[in-house]
Amino acid sequence: DTELTRPAADCQALLADTTNAIDFPATLTCGTLALQVGVRRKRSGEIPKPGLKIDINQVVPGQEFFGLRKLSLESGIGEGGTMGSVESVVSEYLAWRLVQLSGTMGSRASLVRLTVNGEVIGVYVNVEQADKRFLQSRLGHKAGWLWKKSGSSRDGQKTNEGVEDP
Repeated sequence: DTELTRPAADCQALLADTTNAIDFPATLTCGTLALQVGVRRKRSGEIPKPGLKIDINQVVPGQEFFGLRKLSLESGIGEGGTMGSVESVVSEYLAWRLVQLSGTMGSRASLVRLTVNGEVIGVYVNVEQADKRFLQSRLGHKAGWLWKKSGSSRDGQKTNEGVEDP
């Protein structure tokens, strides 16, 4: 189980944020470990269960959670969808597992039961971030090129900013 604790006003502001760009401070608790983190809404998800990005090192620079600096909680909502179902969450998780089992260099995934301020929000798929840490763990260095395609204005985000694309 994973717990987020935030002031109630922040919870309402997070749900109302349509820019998906406002980070709210929160406490992330998993087992006996409690970390101060930043949380923002992702561009998918209904009001009661939006997708969430948890920035582990936003409040405390350099902080990690089992080697991770970000958690990407997917709510099971596809592009243009409004409701996440148990089937869609399980399908997304199984798809990520199949990528791993195929031997492809892809993100790992896990299921997360999320509670916010004591209220169970639901089960999410935590998808490993493809970032410099990802490159380091898979290739042994982080100097490779990594492009992200997400359908947002952040497309083309890469790891070697300022270096000419080969």
